[in-house]
Amino acid sequence: MRERNCKEDIFHLIKEDHKRVREIIDQIQNGEETTQLKKGFKLLRSEVLRHAEVEERVLHPLLKKREETKTAAADFEKDCENIRRSFDELAVVDEKSKEWKGRFESLRRNIEHHALEEEKKGFRLLRMAFDRDELRTMAERFVQSKAGYGYFAIEEPRRASGM
Repeated sequence: MRERNCKEDIFHLIKEDHKRVREIIDQIQNGEETTQLKKGFKLLRSEVLRHAEVEERVLHPLLKKREETKTAAADFEKDCENIRRSFDELAVVDEKSKEWKGRFESLRRNIEHHALEEEKKGFRLLRMAFDRDELRTMAERFVQSKAGYGYFAIEEPRRASGM
């Protein structure tokens, strides 16, 4: 496994996850066989929920502590809950049905909306509310959490001296 370094900031890490999810969605949309759809859906669910959980454990608590990012944190959490609910609803529908295709399209739009909001609004707010060292600490925690190291500390990152 490749070791991540400070060149991979929190913005890059999140964008990479979003790119991976978009690729899986494309595979699902282009798949015809039920087996492909089931495998793709399972992989998509795993990737999205893992990403959401890491954000909820690493980023959201920090966003909630800053006045200028509290509202965004609540919005992002609401998005994550809606996406989880959509996955649960879709999991019990037959992959061959029109209902599944319609619900999957709705899920795809919700995921894409959330990703775009994070990349535009969320990134702007992170840059505004946190300094470079804090963002680097977030990236380190994000990587550690995704790797399953169990590092889910939510204390505020230390600001550089003089801030």
